[in-house]
Amino acid sequence: MRLYIRKEIIWLDFVVEGRRYRRSTKLEDTPQNRKLIKREIAPQIQASILRGEYNPEKKKIMPTVKEFGYRSLELHRHERKDQVNHSYKLNFEMHILPYFGKQLLKQITPIDLQEWQNTIVDKTSASSLRKYRNIFRQMFTDALLEGYITANPFDNIKRPVVEDKEIKPFTKAEIETIITTASLKMRNFFIISIFTGMRTGEVLALKWEDIDYSRKEIRVYKTQNRGISQTVKTKSSNRTIDMLPIVEEYLKEQYKLTNEEYLVNKNIDNDDFEFTNYIFLNSKYKPYFSGDILNVSMTKILEVCKVEHRSLYNTRHTFASLMLTNNESIMWVSQMLGHKTANITFERYARFVKEDEVNRAKFLEKWHIFGTSDNPTRLPVRKQGVE
Repeated sequence: MRLYIRKEIIWLDFVVEGRRYRRSTKLEDTPQNRKLIKREIAPQIQASILRGEYNPEKKKIMPTVKEFGYRSLELHRHERKDQVNHSYKLNFEMHILPYFGKQLLKQITPIDLQEWQNTIVDKTSASSLRKYRNIFRQMFTDALLEGYITANPFDNIKRPVVEDKEIKPFTKAEIETIITTASLKMRNFFIISIFTGMRTGEVLALKWEDIDYSRKEIRVYKTQNRGISQTVKTKSSNRTIDMLPIVEEYLKEQYKLTNEEYLVNKNIDNDDFEFTNYIFLNSKYKPYFSGDILNVSMTKILEVCKVEHRSLYNTRHTFASLMLTNNESIMWVSQMLGHKTANITFERYARFVKEDEVNRAKFLEKWHIFGTSDNPTRLPVRKQGVE
């Protein structure tokens, strides 16, 4: 595929099924547009040609945001994991369709997008807003590729500044109250989550074979979501973490509980019952579909305890805050959390990093060239020094 310029507009020269085509991108010849075409538009056209989906002869009928949005999601389905595709679809349906679903693509202006952002900015977190923008922006990039629009209206829209919600870890007093109120299963789940720093889906995906009591380690490489156990989302999330003594204790308690449930119910006439190697099982003795039901249980527990509502994911923040305020190495905490670098951990939890009270620049005490008020050996000062 070749780019060339005609009357200050960027054109593409390519071949489909042995036939040569020249198509205008309708974009002005600027460094920014050349970069956009090379990085996004041209690769997507080539991929579409290879899949046999690109038809340069097809007459285009302007679709609505709803019609093209679902097509855009489907186009990139194989680039993402199933759980991410499901999340993208939900976000599209909940945060984009209600505002723009019936409008034609070409009717959407930068001002419309700015107003949309302003409407939802106070209702969501910074990370969620980024996800909504990425879905919407990709849709317009695909529309540009298809020739439905001549410019991406998101190009001139800045992402609003949204402060991430304050992290509120559970306090020691709250932890004690919760574990004395929760059921045995919820207590075990809560403690294991807090003192491993694992994500809720990662804990749900744990099997007994992932626990190495001899080495005091836990292997984390799967996550459970929507009934599917999948590999963790990033390379750094695939990790082996230390098993703290308190975690080992509660894992053994959970093993007893799971074993007792199995022994009690194995002879019951229950078509749904099947022994499994998962550590945490639902009421039908199967792996949890997702963490939703546990979050419902957590909400009830917090209400009874009169503790401020927080999701189970907050156990992860609690692990980080507890360890950092007690002077544990940030490198170790980062590895336990599965962060790519310690910088990510520090940026997120900097306020919990506790440093010992020390005298700063202590080395200067031995550097006598400048002297101190009680150091008679300091260098003499000239009366007529250089200014």
